[in-house]
Amino acid sequence: MSDRYSYKTQFEPPIFSGKIVLYNPERKTGKVTLDGVELALVNVDENLNVGDIVTFTKNPIVQNPNQWYARFISKGFISKDGCVITDQLNSHVHGDLTKRLSSITKRISCNERNYFYEKLCYPTIIGKSSCVPITWEDEIVYAKRKGRMVYSKFVKNRMLIPTDCISIFLMKKQDIYLIKSCYYGEYTPIDEFDNSDNSSEERFSFWNNHALVFGSEPIDVRTITSTCPWSGVNENNRFGNLIKNCNQNNFTKIYRKSA
Repeated sequence: MSDRYSYKTQFEPPIFSGKIVLYNPERKTGKVTLDGVELALVNVDENLNVGDIVTFTKNPIVQNPNQWYARFISKGFISKDGCVITDQLNSHVHGDLTKRLSSITKRISCNERNYFYEKLCYPTIIGKSSCVPITWEDEIVYAKRKGRMVYSKFVKNRMLIPTDCISIFLMKKQDIYLIKSCYYGEYTPIDEFDNSDNSSEERFSFWNNHALVFGSEPIDVRTITSTCPWSGVNENNRFGNLIKNCNQNNFTKIYRKSA
């Protein structure tokens, strides 16, 4: 997994899709077809079966550059309108949702969109959301999630909240749709991409009153801090900062009335 993880976070070469025609579950090797040509599977880290759709990169064999093999294999899923969907590159599929991708993707129509968001609703509670409302009394910290380049906001001593929704973000690359993120709960203006604008008004407004439950996602513990990476405000004294902001706002109102 470490090899694949390193690859996923550094490169995004062209990807292809094909069908498994031969597979040895003990050796984790087999063959996949691409445009009528069979390619050997290398470094398989998923449970596959003959007939499965998979996505992969195509790499030349060093000893014979005219021949190719498939590497970095991920299971592919078929959307409602027949498109291939995969979590091959830079995906952030949360928790046990990896086991639900087959049923989730069957409900989605890609409709040739380049990048889009879908909210899937269910008649009963489907899971628990890690994004919760916060108050000035909560203990807040910031940290980088595994596989992310930017900081996320977390709240301690809070519980996940039940939800009947699943949110999924998809981006088209060539003729394949990559899952950028998939999580329990409704849409949040979260940093789906590492180059997102964290200072945007929508993000600031939302994350000023929300946070992710601490411990709900793997993080780099070396990055934990109580200081907001964007404002520089230390969250250890949220009440003091609240009073300070209120005093500043009142001063501004008084000044404007007297002007």
